[in-house]
Amino acid sequence: MGFIVFIGVVGGLWLLWNISENTGAALDKQTAIQYEIVALEKRLEELSSQLEGLARPAVGSEVVAGAAVAEDSVQSSVDINLASQKQLQTLPGVGPALAKRIIAARPFAVVSDLAKVEGISSDMLDKLRGWVRTA
Repeated sequence: MGFIVFIGVVGGLWLLWNISENTGAALDKQTAIQYEIVALEKRLEELSSQLEGLARPAVGSEVVAGAAVAEDSVQSSVDINLASQKQLQTLPGVGPALAKRIIAARPFAVVSDLAKVEGISSDMLDKLRGWVRTA
C-alpha cells in the first residue's frame, strides 16, 4: 500500500511539474507576442503620421500637384498633356479610342478643358478630376 501512495505522490508531482513547465513556455510565447504587437502598433503610428503629410486633391480644383489621393486608395495623378496613350488608358472609363481623342485635343490649360473632348461627359469629368492634372 505504501508503494501505491509513493507512485501516486510521484505521479502527482510529475503532473504539477509538467503543467508548470508548459504554463511557463506559454507565458514566454504570450510575452513575445505582446512585444511584437507593441512594435507593430508603433510602426503603424509612424506610417499613419507619414500618410497625414500626403497631399489630397482639393474638391473642384483644376490643378492637383504631386500625388492625387482617392478616397479608398492612393493613385499617382496623370498629366493629361504629357501622358502616353497607355497611361491615359489607366484612368477610369478611358479606353484606347478616348485616349487617342484626348491626345489629339492637347494641349489643355486646365482639367476642365477635357469636357471639350468627344466622349467625356460632365459626370466622367468629375470622376477624372482626382486622377488627372495639367502641368
